[in-house]
Amino acid sequence: MLKPNKEISGFAAIVNGINLPVLLLAGVLLPISLGPGWMRVLAHFNPLYYLVVSARVLAGGTLTGAAVWQAFAVLVPLCAVILAWATRVFRKAVA
Repeated sequence: MLKPNKEISGFAAIVNGINLPVLLLAGVLLPISLGPGWMRVLAHFNPLYYLVVSARVLAGGTLTGAAVWQAFAVLVPLCAVILAWATRVFRKAVA
């Protein structure tokens, strides 16, 4: 359990240190096409990249783009795995 405020501020620093690279690799802050080649390759390992690309396609008015189906194929199984993990952790914490 978190006790003093020092641990909370340390946790905030860790979250922000992870959050910025994830958002950059997803193409939220800047388009991935502006980055170097290694960044474009690395972005494909970030599930949020597929979400951002499909959101841009959907905002353009296309409902059946390949990016939409790719995002669906990546994010639905990921959400199922995370939901199962979170449920197990929550049950263990409550028990």
